[in-house]
Amino acid sequence: MALSIAGWLVGQARYRMSVLSDAAAVSWRPKTFALARLQGEASNLAAAGRFLVTAIGIILIIEAAFSLVFDTAFSDFVHHLFPIFVAATGGFTIYLFLKLLLTRGITLIRTLEATFYVGGAALLVMIGGIFLMLTVDFALNYASVMGSGCAPRTIMCLVSGNIQHEYGTLADGHTYESQGVSFPFILLWIAVSTFYFTHVAATALKATMGVARWRTWLAAMASLLLLAPAYLVLINGIYRLLYS
Repeated sequence: MALSIAGWLVGQARYRMSVLSDAAAVSWRPKTFALARLQGEASNLAAAGRFLVTAIGIILIIEAAFSLVFDTAFSDFVHHLFPIFVAATGGFTIYLFLKLLLTRGITLIRTLEATFYVGGAALLVMIGGIFLMLTVDFALNYASVMGSGCAPRTIMCLVSGNIQHEYGTLADGHTYESQGVSFPFILLWIAVSTFYFTHVAATALKATMGVARWRTWLAAMASLLLLAPAYLVLINGIYRLLYS
């Protein structure tokens, strides 16, 4: 029994390492990855979906570990559903907008395959980078973090010095806590990641279906403008139900 459990754990660890290596390939060699994985007559949407789900699982593990070390609130899991929702559903809206742009030769399955891989890699790189910066920031100011007056103890509240305690709303109780040096760098990292992985998606769709890059850029930006307000309202509503 113990050996079977150990074997299962080793297998799971190896699979997650393969997901990380695939994420690196998607991020740094998108054309090569697309030509190797996404071309040919047979599609494998299930594998792309598993990649995205596993990437989300890795992010949740990182966030859970961070929450335990720095005593942050469960509500942060709700907040970070935003990029997960965008990564999971953005392929559908990109396909829709590409169709509206009269793009020839595209299929929903191929578009979803590409966007699931790109979305999963984007989550790992962007959110992994955010938590790396937060970990350094909070570790260097551990006493200040643990003594903060934030309630609930969300990451946003802690990193902004108790100015912002909800997703998109401001609080009155500003404090002079020492953590928060990473905040502007995190915002910059989010912007850079968004633009870079839009380029990755454009590269993948061009390599697999010959979609012009400008079409993917337009479709991706339109998708973000469509999805972002709806998901922000939804997530804020969930937040308020949990922490009214």
